[in-house]
Amino acid sequence: MQISPTGASTRRFGALRYRDFTLLWVGLLVSNAGTWMQNVAQGWLTYQLTNSPFYLGLLGASFAVPMIALPMIGGTIADRIDRLSILKVTQTTMMLLAAAMATLSLLRLITIWDIIVISFLSSVALAVDNPTRQALIPDLVPRDELLSAISLNSVAFNGAALVGPALAGLILGLAGNQLLLGTAVVFYANALSFLAVLGPVFIIRPRPVEKPAVGRKFYAAIVEGLGYVQEKPSLLLLLALSAVIAIFGRSFSQLLPVFARDVLQVGSEGYGLMLAFPGAGTLLAGFILAGAGQHLDRRLMIVTSQLGFAVSTIAFALSHSFLLSLALLGIGCFCATVFGAVAATILQIETVGYLRGRVMSLYTITIIGFGPMGSLISGSFATFMPVSTAIILPALVIVAFLGLAVTRPSWAAVT
Repeated sequence: MQISPTGASTRRFGALRYRDFTLLWVGLLVSNAGTWMQNVAQGWLTYQLTNSPFYLGLLGASFAVPMIALPMIGGTIADRIDRLSILKVTQTTMMLLAAAMATLSLLRLITIWDIIVISFLSSVALAVDNPTRQALIPDLVPRDELLSAISLNSVAFNGAALVGPALAGLILGLAGNQLLLGTAVVFYANALSFLAVLGPVFIIRPRPVEKPAVGRKFYAAIVEGLGYVQEKPSLLLLLALSAVIAIFGRSFSQLLPVFARDVLQVGSEGYGLMLAFPGAGTLLAGFILAGAGQHLDRRLMIVTSQLGFAVSTIAFALSHSFLLSLALLGIGCFCATVFGAVAATILQIETVGYLRGRVMSLYTITIIGFGPMGSLISGSFATFMPVSTAIILPALVIVAFLGLAVTRPSWAAVT
């Protein structure tokens, strides 16, 4: 047993001692592996159909637009309606969309526009689902286990990348010239994986949370959430840092098919590994934070993780070694996971329960919505400049903004 900075006793991986969190976490591991499998197949199929980095960026943008425009609405819904009921609807919707894309592939009817439309609709559902799940976590574990829970939650998503993309790459490789058959198998596997979350959602029992009066106007509730963040400059600064690293850092993942096929020349199997290997970095970061993260200085972790991410991204862009590129992707994902877990923990701790869905919806916009939108920028750059340059320039923006952020008076309020 250990003592947290707040004086309360904590244990390594303490969040896993709570049944409801553990059930949901295991379900997310399975479901997210399926999601990563689908991401690999979508990206590879898109590039094979179009041979254009621009369409890879457009695919990212189709996912990004709802994740920018709608999470605040989703978060407001999560603060007004039972969160488990919301998850039942959103998880079922995403399962049916994955099955639809699988069927189109199996019947050899799928086009690039089908992929983009289904990506858009899936993003609409996720825009409600993600802030709801984020807001649910503090209702499943005590406050002193929150960093542990959030770190493990990061492992559930990014750690699944250690398995999902590798499986997808293997399936696509075995399919050979039967690309549509291979993608259909991957998409059906993702559809089935949603059942792993739907099961726990029907049996867990989170602590009750005070809800605002339903009679209050919806737009007024949205304004209330925005006003709450505006009155807390430290939260606003964290959201800005998260937005910058998403737009100018994580966006390059949409260009990985270009590196796999044209730069490193490793094919679909190598592409799968390039998406899978960062999962090792996430697992390491998640387990370190879950086990001992409460003893580390949060501001120091924010600075070092952002710098480490930018440097590893630049090095990846310059690398022509497949093994070195895999290692750099792992390092970058380690740093991104550290930053994301620390930022989310501070946001959760500093936000009152009945506003948590709205505040975390803004965080959802930064980590999920802005990344793919940045992909459209990187994809456009890569059409008229070397792909490495299209990645290096945005990474330098991260370093510049971090330097500006730590000089702000609000930085001292980040704890």
